[in-house]
Amino acid sequence: MHAISDYYPEVKTFNISSFEELKKVLHFNKDELDLMEKAYEKAEKFHSKYNPPRKAGEPYITHPLSVAYILAKFGADCNTICAGLLHDVVEDTPCTLEELANEFNEDIAQIVDVVTKINNKDDINGSKDATHRKILEGVRKYGINGLRAILVKLADRIHNIQTLNVFNESKRIDIANETMSIYVPLARRYGIYEVKDFLSDSAFYYLEPLKFEEYYNLRQMIKRNSKDICDELYALVKDELSNKIVNIDYIYKVKNLYGIYKQVKRGKQIDEIDDLVGMKFIVPEQSDCYTTLGAVHKNAKPIGRNMVDYIASPKPNGYQSLNTLVNYEHTNVQARIRTKDMEQNNRLGILSKQNPATDLMLKQMKRDLDKISGDNISNKAFVDAVEKNILRPEIGVIAPTGKVITINDGDTAYDYALKMKLLEDSVIDRVYVNGNVVDSDVILCEGDNIFILTKPRKGA
Repeated sequence: MHAISDYYPEVKTFNISSFEELKKVLHFNKDELDLMEKAYEKAEKFHSKYNPPRKAGEPYITHPLSVAYILAKFGADCNTICAGLLHDVVEDTPCTLEELANEFNEDIAQIVDVVTKINNKDDINGSKDATHRKILEGVRKYGINGLRAILVKLADRIHNIQTLNVFNESKRIDIANETMSIYVPLARRYGIYEVKDFLSDSAFYYLEPLKFEEYYNLRQMIKRNSKDICDELYALVKDELSNKIVNIDYIYKVKNLYGIYKQVKRGKQIDEIDDLVGMKFIVPEQSDCYTTLGAVHKNAKPIGRNMVDYIASPKPNGYQSLNTLVNYEHTNVQARIRTKDMEQNNRLGILSKQNPATDLMLKQMKRDLDKISGDNISNKAFVDAVEKNILRPEIGVIAPTGKVITINDGDTAYDYALKMKLLEDSVIDRVYVNGNVVDSDVILCEGDNIFILTKPRKGA
């Protein structure tokens, strides 16, 4: 089995072994840099004394250093990076939370508190459920620091999942399933899509290695076949806008492996996946987004009613973009048009400093957790309820009016009809998805155009 870095060479850059390497990606004032160096020195002192080298062979301090590096690359603030450096000291050494609060600050101690595991050697599964509950309830307990703790856990998982080959197969599968059920949905819910893609692909790598290899090769072929086409379309759009928009950048993207696999598994052909090939157009101002949309549609043929304005109506996690599906040179391309600030928000989700949705999402998460929490609910029941009711992925499908309707991932056309209250006095006559007649039990996918014809219920 190849290492995951053979498929994703960029993950090698996540692994560092010195504070000097970390400093190269830190852009903070002197007081903040001094605080981070102090956090590093404390972590290095405790881990060198109490922790043996990691199973991969390197000194333990390389792990918190790498976690801090990942956090810095994703634009985390000073306290979160310090917490990344210190995230294992309370769990694995005699260091206490009180000590961290006194030497650093209460924010750092709170973040470390949330990510510190609950260990019970006599009940490993119970400890795991208790730890997950603690992480999930961190938002209720500490507010924004609970969110920052989740980012630390995501960075921790990004680093750890690279080295699961040192464990036996059962342990690898257990950690990969946990990643899919908790950490991927958390990253998705909070809008940190790059993390969601990497973690879902990494878990897929361990859960279904043969399928991973097959879809990796397929994705590489798609990348080779579509890159020149997207470059050509970008050149046409840029030329079209040369007298209107001075700076327009472009990012080429092919859908992540697990995302492709999941849609094919649900019955879609490769050429039916709307966001298989993507182009991000990055423009200076919001008004430029709409100007660019016109240029894209002038040079590539729009497909159906597949233009969605997430600028006028952002997703709950603050995602903003103009998304339109077009065909150019016999290739379907999803063009996503946004400003640089929108792109930053879309990378970091609600942890972006300028994301206007952060406060609303924080309040919503607290409300959702309040509905589940209680003194009498077991840790396992709590975690199961969160997975089912809060972390279940949502997707957007497009109604005949062009409005985006949010449904649960895995919902069928029949579920959509129930949600839209189409069946109160009627039954389904015919279902159209993307212009094709399908059964009502077909599972819907992100971006599907759905139209349901109904007829009166007998006796109604």
